Amino acid sequence: MVQSVSLLAAACAVGQVSAWGMTRVRTIQARVQGVAPEYDETHKQWVAPYGKTFEDKWRASMDSVNTASVEGALMYVQSEGIIDGPEKPYCDRKNKMQFVWIYDIEIAQTNASLAEYDSDWGVYPEYCPFVALDGGKCSAMWENSTYALLPDVCNKFAGLAGQNNIGPCVGGEDRTNHPKAPYPNNIWFSFPNSCFTKGFSGKTDACRAAEKGGLCPFGTHPDGITCTFSAQVLGYLNLDDLVGITALTNPNTGKPYVTRKEFCEAGGVETDLPFWQDPLDPAANNARSDMLITIYQSLTIYDPRMTPLPKLATLTSENPKCYENSRRCNSGCRRKLYAQVCEACSSGDDCIKKPDSVEGVPVLEKSLPPSALTTIVVPATTTTAAPTTTAYKTFATHDA
Repeated sequence: MVQSVSLLAAACAVGQVSAWGMTRVRTIQARVQGVAPEYDETHKQWVAPYGKTFEDKWRASMDSVNTASVEGALMYVQSEGIIDGPEKPYCDRKNKMQFVWIYDIEIAQTNASLAEYDSDWGVYPEYCPFVALDGGKCSAMWENSTYALLPDVCNKFAGLAGQNNIGPCVGGEDRTNHPKAPYPNNIWFSFPNSCFTKGFSGKTDACRAAEKGGLCPFGTHPDGITCTFSAQVLGYLNLDDLVGITALTNPNTGKPYVTRKEFCEAGGVETDLPFWQDPLDPAANNARSDMLITIYQSLTIYDPRMTPLPKLATLTSENPKCYENSRRCNSGCRRKLYAQVCEACSSGDDCIKKPDSVEGVPVLEKSLPPSALTTIVVPATTTTAAPTTTAYKTFATHDA
């Protein structure tokens, strides 16, 4: 049996060249949730409504989750959440989608992860491949009652399953061409935190210590060595308000609808609302995203606990040039969207190339697997009284 211990600092050291490290990037993103955040008056922070202490609730807001670009967050709602008719016989949206949380995030990847993926044109510069994180853990590619096979990139977060250790890197990839909801500016992100092989109910202190996560302690910035991302919730909005349900009158009560469920039970169909018309038109989808941003900004005027989105020009000017973090951008990149991802370019005032006088990113050394051993993640069910709890064990087998 092999004990798999993830050391974030070790992943950084392998890819470290001199004192160089990624300059942290500020990015504004969104996440569709079933619950609203709650406001902690003492710390003046929005946090998740899970856990006993402030630290628990603050961690729960980014405890191995997926997010989206603000301009693409509605793709998930449109493509999966608002199915009406025989496919969706209930009056709640899928997964009880109800609120859009807006996040202010800082990212600084490990050198080892940049060495691993900076030449991968399938992901954005400064990012790793996107991984699905459901229920606080990496989603298995295949599993049965005995085994669970995780994506290689998940194993790389902590050097598991014979993979090299690159640390808990943030993933970022396009998701623009969904057949039911083409959002031209949709990007999905993944933020692995500690104990990413287990769901929320199975996370223990020992597992969190063994499988280091990327989330920084509250009040600290990522440096790509001790942690790779920090986040705070700026505020949120209610989908029922956004799509216009709460502006309609319930004929049965003579009062405005309070929830989508009430609207549905009165015979309303969400996909018939003007807000969702022309779902296959990218321009209409962009307009929906613009409306989300406008509505959120208006909420910040009346609720001082919410923070407005920054101006895009200010956000871009305060972030590092793309070539400062990615060799791929030496010949030209621009930052775009609230997500502030880097996009390759060849011309334009916002297309910035690395000056010849600037040294740029050094060649970073890739980390290596610790041995030729391969580990298999095995879910061990607990008891029949708790069938939903899954604990993962790691066994070692030799490569053929």
